[in-house]
Amino acid sequence: MITPQFRSAESEFHVGWIGAYQSAEDFGASMDKWVNASGSVSQTYSDTLDCTHALMASYTVGAPEGPPEDGLVWFSRCSLADDASFADAAASHAKVTAMMREMGAKGSSWILVPGLGSGDAEFDYYQVGAWPSYPVFASAWEIFINGGGMAKSNALQDGVTRCKSPNVYDAKLILAPPAAD
Repeated sequence: MITPQFRSAESEFHVGWIGAYQSAEDFGASMDKWVNASGSVSQTYSDTLDCTHALMASYTVGAPEGPPEDGLVWFSRCSLADDASFADAAASHAKVTAMMREMGAKGSSWILVPGLGSGDAEFDYYQVGAWPSYPVFASAWEIFINGGGMAKSNALQDGVTRCKSPNVYDAKLILAPPAAD
């Protein structure tokens, strides 16, 4: 679950739910259970929250060191350069993540590509970053803003993508993913 912390007025919601699945098959099984077997839980959820849903494709560009936990997450709207592809953007973001980690920053990164229910977005994808705490985030921010990370990031993304200022949300893990077999 995410709740807004630093955001622009264009992002008007009070609580967000982010679900993630290892595969499309896992997503389908979970949605089937939610729609057909959750009983009063899904009805209570619908009665409590004014909610919209969208399905996005997720591409990991900077994997976390372990399973997800509480922390904070940012979403930045990004647009591809005219001749760039999502593969180019993923490679660029992976290089930025690796560069930031080499400079001492900790964090994880993904690309979320809008899909079903997303409407006509005025951007191509979200760049998503996550950190386990505000002190860890602040350290990465310091490296990015005052430690040379921004200039290096801009050089790595030049001609590939342009991302807007991110919105930051507090993240609370509600349901841990199942353990791997």
